Amino acid sequence: GPLPNIFEYYENMGLQGMIRALHAKGLSIHSQALSLLAYNGTEGAMILPSVDATPLLQGLEKTNLSSITLKVGVNSDSYNYGLGVIVEGSPQINEHQEHGLEYYEYNGYGVNENPLRRNAIKFHPNMGGAQLRNEGPGGWDDTDCGFTAPGWSKSEGRLNVLEVTLRVDGNNTVVLRSASGSGKSFQRTWKHKLFDGKDIPTLYAFMDLGGDVNKPLFVGPVYLGTTLT
Repeated sequence: GPLPNIFEYYENMGLQGMIRALHAKGLSIHSQALSLLAYNGTEGAMILPSVDATPLLQGLEKTNLSSITLKVGVNSDSYNYGLGVIVEGSPQINEHQEHGLEYYEYNGYGVNENPLRRNAIKFHPNMGGAQLRNEGPGGWDDTDCGFTAPGWSKSEGRLNVLEVTLRVDGNNTVVLRSASGSGKSFQRTWKHKLFDGKDIPTLYAFMDLGGDVNKPLFVGPVYLGTTLT
C-alpha cells in the first residue's frame, strides 16, 4: 500500500515545526480522504524523507537492496511549467568522484541546492508530447513521449504517474504513465548513482516557478517497491 504522507509522518513523530515549514514552502493537504496534497511553492517541498533501510535489511538477514522504485501521481492545470519530482540521493555518495562537474542542468530550478545529488524529473501536462525532462547528472532535455499527458481538469481529477527505479549500479529508469486511462506510457533510462543500497532517497514535489496562480500541483500518495540482492 501507499506510504503515509509527509504530514502524517511528521504528526506521528510530533514534529509540528516541520509541518509549519511544509506549509511555508507551499505544501498543504488538499484531501485527507484521498491522501492528496497540493503544492504551489517555488523551491520544492519534501514528500518523502530519506529512510535508512538497515532495520528492514537486518530483519531479512540481507546486507543491502539492489534497487528501489518510487511511484507517485502528480498533475496540474498550470500550462508550460515543468512539474514532477526531485530525487535527492544519499549524502554518503561521492558525486564529484562519479560525475565531476559535467551534467545536464536546464536552468537550475529544483537542482541548484545540491546539484550533484539531485535529478529533477519533470513533464508538461496538456502539452503535445508531454515533454519529459530530467535535470541533473545523466539527464536530458525535453523529450516527446508520444502522447499528451492530460492536465488536472482535462483528466477529471486524475493523476499522471511518475515511476522512478533507482539501482545501486546507477542505471536508473523513469516511466511516465498517462492519466487518460489509455494505458499510454513512456520510459527512459539515465546513469546517476542516487541509491547506495541502504539509504532510500529523499523525494520532493516541484513545479517550475510555482506554476500559474490558483493552479497548484496535486500530489498523490508515494509508493515504495524494493528488490533484494
